Amino acid sequence: MLSENDLLQQFMQQDIPLIGRKAVEHIRTSDPMRRVGGDTHNVVTHFASLKMACVIQAESHKGKLPWLYPPAVARHNR
Repeated sequence: MLSENDLLQQFMQQDIPLIGRKAVEHIRTSDPMRRVGGDTHNVVTHFASLKMACVIQAESHKGKLPWLYPPAVARHNR
């Protein structure tokens, strides 16, 4: 996740208006809108992110787990 200074630089470089900046800041500080709960057709995955100090959850019909792992971790787990 970008630091506050890095995020501010991105906002300025891309000329993001104040309303857009507030929306991004709200998303960054909010909990997810719903729990991941896969049904009979979805695959639920959990990825412990040390960098973000949380567990990232995802669900997908085809599975997103390979996209959650950084390349170095994916290579190590093969």
